[in-house]
Amino acid sequence: MGNLFLAEERSRLGLKAKDVADYAGIAIPTQSNYEQGKRYPDAQYLIKIAELGFDINYVITGRRDSLLLTTQEKLLVELFRQASESVQKHVITGLMYGEQAQATGTGNTVSVGDGNTGNIAGRDIKPK
Repeated sequence: MGNLFLAEERSRLGLKAKDVADYAGIAIPTQSNYEQGKRYPDAQYLIKIAELGFDINYVITGRRDSLLLTTQEKLLVELFRQASESVQKHVITGLMYGEQAQATGTGNTVSVGDGNTGNIAGRDIKPK
């Protein structure tokens, strides 16, 4: 592990060494030794700092994990997994087609364009 990867990652996250040390349950000199490459952290430490958003692959190898999800992406995945199949299908359709996506299903649907007719609240609609 390189000397600077841990410190660089901490700086990227806008954290102070003391904050990381306190969260991980280690002494500040130990944090300093990790950042200077004088000592190597154990797995428990790496698990704790991962909870703070550290890219552990970068800390260890110096290479960014291109598959690392942002906080917003993690939330999207979590909510998507909790959603019903119907909601998941609508989300996928919306993401694939954006503004072009049209809701399908039951209920009153209005389409605007050439040759459209329909029925809303029991009244016929005919294009002019």
